[in-house]
Amino acid sequence: MMSIKIKTIHMSRDERKRLIFACILNLVNEHGLFKITIDKIAKRAKCSPSLVKIYFGGIVKIRRMVLEHAKKNNIKKIINTPITDLLQAL
Repeated sequence: MMSIKIKTIHMSRDERKRLIFACILNLVNEHGLFKITIDKIAKRAKCSPSLVKIYFGGIVKIRRMVLEHAKKNNIKKIINTPITDLLQAL
């Protein structure tokens, strides 16, 4: 019987964090700032929800980071998110 070795690729902490943040931005673009959840982020990034929380904290902190990123990079779609979207997410 022949054994096959599968090479696993380990990401550095910074690479994993960048990947998760890219997934967050992608989800925000698709669904809106207030409709993302830790579980949706984890599923998109193919990692555990606890890993998302370790890198970014809770959902409120994540939303704040996304808004800061949007302001810094002048991403109008995120900056102009109506607060009423928050009420629909609840």
